[in-house]
Amino acid sequence: MGNRNRVGARKGRRCRPTGIGMPIKKGELNCETYYAHAKEADAPAKQRPESVVARHGGKQKIRRHHLTRAQMDSLMEAMKQQNRWLCPFNPPKAYWGLVEALYQLGPNKRHLFGAVYAKMQEIMSKDEYRDAAGRTAWEKFEGKSNRSPSTGKDAFDRIMQNIRVLQRLGGANPYGLKLAQVGACINVYGTKSKPYVELQIGIRSGEDVAPVNEARERNYPKSISAVSSGFMPGDETYVVDWLSLDKLAAPSTLADAVAEAEQDVDVLVPVRDIGDPIPVRENDAT
Repeated sequence: MGNRNRVGARKGRRCRPTGIGMPIKKGELNCETYYAHAKEADAPAKQRPESVVARHGGKQKIRRHHLTRAQMDSLMEAMKQQNRWLCPFNPPKAYWGLVEALYQLGPNKRHLFGAVYAKMQEIMSKDEYRDAAGRTAWEKFEGKSNRSPSTGKDAFDRIMQNIRVLQRLGGANPYGLKLAQVGACINVYGTKSKPYVELQIGIRSGEDVAPVNEARERNYPKSISAVSSGFMPGDETYVVDWLSLDKLAAPSTLADAVAEAEQDVDVLVPVRDIGDPIPVRENDAT
């Protein structure tokens, strides 16, 4: 894409290229989504109004599900320093562990879920992720108490649930939005009994991010069908081209991608059923 810097724009910002549609594509479900209030989420939590519908009725403050400009800049700098693609979630939390496992197994490749489980366990069991009590991040995740004895899930099922959650781009809580901002998403292929999981990265800035889940047995209506890679919620006039996202398909090309962007803008576990999608409420629809 050509250099279309907006006058006065900070380094790393680019005007929305011509020919690219709006960054949010509506789905078949007509309801209010996160994007109507995303700008409110940039304010400190105490200053946010109660503007979104809560699960059990009433209003609550919006949770921020997107990266701010400062966080995008920080992430880019960290990638330059470490010479590799980095997950936008914070370690050693479970979302980070899942995405990091998929990256280490190989981005843009399909991996049997058992391999993903094993790699995530390996990564989160490292000593550097022990807490003050000596527990590793994996031990904390695996030993997490269930909210309900009837609907509680073990580590295996919680990972499967997290995969589905991180595909969510609509509703009031688009947990997959941070991945979309950095040109990535999680896809599920195969069948319910034998799913394969892929971390897709390198989606070019401005192109659609639309996670795939072939293993779903039922299709739920979506409020948002896709979002544009690299866009900043609350300021939809241009795409944040913080890296040449099309160059990030192979981790080894990261250094070249950063240089080009700057120049341009100055042991497997048994595999069980994947299960049905988690329940979708009207205010929390995908």
